[in-house]
Amino acid sequence: MTAKDCHVGRTNPEGDLAIAHQKGCSNADRASTVVQPKSAQSEISCMSEIPTLYHFNVVESCGDHMATLAPPAPIVKSFPMKKVLDALTHELLGVAQSEALVRGITLPTAPADAVKAAVPMDSLTVVDALCVLDAIVGFQLKESIVQMGGYNSVEAALQNMIPKIEKAWLRKQGAKK
Repeated sequence: MTAKDCHVGRTNPEGDLAIAHQKGCSNADRASTVVQPKSAQSEISCMSEIPTLYHFNVVESCGDHMATLAPPAPIVKSFPMKKVLDALTHELLGVAQSEALVRGITLPTAPADAVKAAVPMDSLTVVDALCVLDAIVGFQLKESIVQMGGYNSVEAALQNMIPKIEKAWLRKQGAKK
């Protein structure tokens, strides 16, 4: 009997590897199957350059068998849009207020109006503002996210940068969009 005929691998909630038997194994065989837990790194070897298939040593079973299993699918987080949008809007409003003060522009007090107000912001200042997102996205964003020449309003900056930030985040997560 081969491992394919006898065993199907799965992971239990505790994270140890468990083996479930299929047709062909007696009850005595079922009770005798023991597999090394995933934590026993010396007993687990990757069978390809891309770590998708692993070899787990079966310590005891109804015969000499090898179990080949695919690792569990990675947990895919969703892009933290609200956190990114809130933090970047807050930081860019600060930049807009500074620029408006220097240029003698009166900025509306209501945040919704201030976001739309025409206040030129140069690209270097906006690149500095991106640093606020490092902790949220988990990596340092590239300067190329900011368009050369800067933006004429906070709203224009957000509309241009948010899709680029999301794309960079997805790329870092290994997802394709």
